[in-house]
Amino acid sequence: MPSFSDKLVDGFINHGWFFVWIVFFATIVYAFHEHGEHWADVKEAGGCARAKAISKLALLWLIPFLALLGAIASQLWADRADRNIGTLLTNFNAATNDLAIANRAAADAQKAARAALKASKPKPLDERLRIFLDGVDTNILASLKANPPNGLLKVTGNLNEGNLEQLQKFCTEPNASNFITLLPVPNNIYIGAGGMPPGTWTGVAFNVSTNLLKESSSQ
Repeated sequence: MPSFSDKLVDGFINHGWFFVWIVFFATIVYAFHEHGEHWADVKEAGGCARAKAISKLALLWLIPFLALLGAIASQLWADRADRNIGTLLTNFNAATNDLAIANRAAADAQKAARAALKASKPKPLDERLRIFLDGVDTNILASLKANPPNGLLKVTGNLNEGNLEQLQKFCTEPNASNFITLLPVPNNIYIGAGGMPPGTWTGVAFNVSTNLLKESSSQ
């Protein structure tokens, strides 16, 4: 807690101009009070004594004049200090706002970088398989959820060239056998037959494990 002397010093620093004005008015009162006596000395004295009396009278009024200059200077200094403080506060607030904007921009950039990094990482095999099988036939995953015998669902059908190539790639990835296994089938190739859409279709068979329904530990 500030002591009385500290408060007194702070008060004088913050309101010093007020005390200077008090000194000025005090010297004015004193000059008016003493003017008559000193003026009488000037009129009555002669020679060196008169010069000395004139000097005293001049000094009597010079002191208030100097006090007035000090009061004006103090007032101007106080006003300038207030303006400087106001400018500093404005600059500080602007810098604070700029810093807050920069922090938000940095946070947004970090968030975008994390999102981009996450997007750049390949999805786990099981997730990509679920998406693929759902695109081939939505009944596959639905049937898998019905708990087939031994946890395996045998799927047979025909795939076009693009889906067949994608399925074969899936089956060559590490740990693919935990989720899907290709089964040997006659190398039957159909070209727009049996009511199928135009293109080359190949008969396939594969087992899908219920492990595919479990969430990947890498997610």
